[in-house]
Amino acid sequence: MTLIEFGRDYAPFIQAGGVVFSAAAAGLYAYVQVRANRRIARERATLDLLIKREWDKDYLDHKAHFNRLRDAEGGLEKWMCVEHRNSDEANSIRYIMNDYELIALAISRGVIDEVIYKAWFRGSMIRDFRAAEIAISRARTLANSARIYVEWEQLAQTWQAE
Repeated sequence: MTLIEFGRDYAPFIQAGGVVFSAAAAGLYAYVQVRANRRIARERATLDLLIKREWDKDYLDHKAHFNRLRDAEGGLEKWMCVEHRNSDEANSIRYIMNDYELIALAISRGVIDEVIYKAWFRGSMIRDFRAAEIAISRARTLANSARIYVEWEQLAQTWQAE
């Protein structure tokens, strides 16, 4: 078989192979770019959240109140009961615990970046979770639901184990 005969017989296959290879390369490139853009968007969302939180007066007020209650005699659990259900103390505790639950949920769903959030809040989150464990148990009992704060609990336990 001569080179001309080979080209005439196999050219369509070589051309089709080139098209398939080009399409696969373009698809792979698009996949890599989409993943990179999603990562960048997730990191940006995390930074936006952290910056907003640092300037959010409601969050800062509740967090300061939560910290005082966390460090006070009787801790957070003292306020997780029926008679204190609507108190300012219980509201601040729930506000911060709900915030941690939302953050943990967002991390588990890949909405915000765990690496960035962990670098910024790991110590606080674990310290607050340890202080809130009994309060969480009481909140679950009061609400008659074992599902309350499970995302936060799972994330805190994972980060504590590291």
